[in-house]
Amino acid sequence: MKSTAADSTHKRLVRLQRHIHNTIKAEVRKALGSQSAAIRRYYEAYKREFRGPVRHSSKEELLKDCVRAHIVLVGDYHTFSQSQKAALRLLRELVNWDTPITLALEMVPSAHQKTLDGLLSGRLGEEEFLRRVDYPRSWGFPWPHFRPLLVFAKEHKLPVLALNVDSPHLEARDAHAASILAAYAKKHPARKIFAIYGDLHIARGHIPKYLKRRFTEENLRRRLLTVFQNSESLYWKLATQKMEHTIDVLRLGRGRYCIMNAAPWVKLQSYLQWAEAATETGEAPELTAGSRATLQDVPLQEIPLHDVPLHEMAHDCLRNLAELLGIPLPSGVDFTIQTVHDLAFLESARSRAELTRVERKIVKYHVIGNRTLYIRDHHTLYLPSTGINSLCEGVARLLHAMVSRSRTLFHDPSEHFFAAALAAAVAYFGSKVLNHKRKCDLEEDFRLLLERPLTSRALPRERLQRKVARAVLSHCRANRAFLRDGEYRAPRSATGPSQTSVFLETALALGAILGERLYAAFVEGKFPADKIRALFKANLDSPKAARRLYLGLLTDLKDVTLAHASKQSLL
Repeated sequence: MKSTAADSTHKRLVRLQRHIHNTIKAEVRKALGSQSAAIRRYYEAYKREFRGPVRHSSKEELLKDCVRAHIVLVGDYHTFSQSQKAALRLLRELVNWDTPITLALEMVPSAHQKTLDGLLSGRLGEEEFLRRVDYPRSWGFPWPHFRPLLVFAKEHKLPVLALNVDSPHLEARDAHAASILAAYAKKHPARKIFAIYGDLHIARGHIPKYLKRRFTEENLRRRLLTVFQNSESLYWKLATQKMEHTIDVLRLGRGRYCIMNAAPWVKLQSYLQWAEAATETGEAPELTAGSRATLQDVPLQEIPLHDVPLHEMAHDCLRNLAELLGIPLPSGVDFTIQTVHDLAFLESARSRAELTRVERKIVKYHVIGNRTLYIRDHHTLYLPSTGINSLCEGVARLLHAMVSRSRTLFHDPSEHFFAAALAAAVAYFGSKVLNHKRKCDLEEDFRLLLERPLTSRALPRERLQRKVARAVLSHCRANRAFLRDGEYRAPRSATGPSQTSVFLETALALGAILGERLYAAFVEGKFPADKIRALFKANLDSPKAARRLYLGLLTDLKDVTLAHASKQSLL
């Protein structure tokens, strides 16, 4: 019976995922317009990389092959910050080995190598570096996505190679990058090169082809490893095997891997957000025969949050989530969305009339703390960003508030802890349904945080994170004691000026952990849809009812195990 329930749940999830993906993909194609024959051929060569047999792999196997390789080519999807984060995680692992590493980046034109050297040496500040390389024109992708790579290189004293060239021909750019990499490999045979370039460019017929040609010409013996990221076709192959939730690395063949740490529609959404905003301002890119742009390479500016059609996206997510869970939406659903770009609603006359002083303080904390919040009496959804996780979590909070009719803005650590944690669990679960590759800090992550030394120059937020970590671990111990002894002994609440902050952040963290387990149970058929609906419909205004529901949920999920013990163990 459980297997049948799990199969049915998985089919509904995949059907929803395909619907979301196809909707976004159609919008991306519309934004891109018609592509030249040259670009289509280039893209087809890339897609052939994923048509052969593949096998399940692991982070450990990938790292071992990275250690053995002389040159590691990591694919990048420039609009998607998770792509750059995954590359940085891999780089962090490799610097712990004895082999010296040189980082190589597509983001900087090779003509500006000396400018890049100046940034790394400290002779140039960031603003001057960006001005000299003419960053908006020569690259244009959000600087905060790529900055951590250069900060890491500077901290670890890694040389960095600039690989790009301004050419309308994709093959010319590939050959140029390969020439720089091969020349450096010959001159510095003891150094490993870790190169980050657009995912399309690292297909075997592109940069690797020119690299091997140069190796032959120079009589060099170098082991090459390519690491793609988040192939769409491979994702759906995993989905047919019901493995898309658990497999993070695939081996495509000798010296070829693909990291699978994001759903394909999330990756596409990062492009679509810019494309929609750019279309409104008349700056959408044209992919003509002479253009250097591909789906990976279309230049973009930082996306203005207020230009993104959030309301339409939120309604789509709300309908999709409600349909999957079998929750009928009330007629005439309407709500407003506020972002960090428009905080006037905090001081509006309506806000002052309908919210108490304490409630206004809680709303302001969520804004300052970069947290999602739904204010039911205002029919207002606050989103700290337009990222897919923020949007989906906000929509889940909205759906819960609509069907449960909970009115409380949780603010009292002694009265509202269980309700706040449950609301966070429901919101995180809803966001996992729409983006199942989302990750949260687990108990082990909070232990690791406390093991790291805290410097005297630590920021107030970093000190708060330590207090929250200790509180989370205390609650995890209390939860285990309850499951063992049947009696719940609540840990002592924080006191002092940070009391409310610690309470809210701890509830959010525990709710996310609970939501992670809830989602695992749901997809495994161990927590049926009718119980999920009951959670969304549960009114949390009563502290006693919320406590009973929290402890009951702990009991229901006691036998659920996660595929990973720590977020840091994933790529």
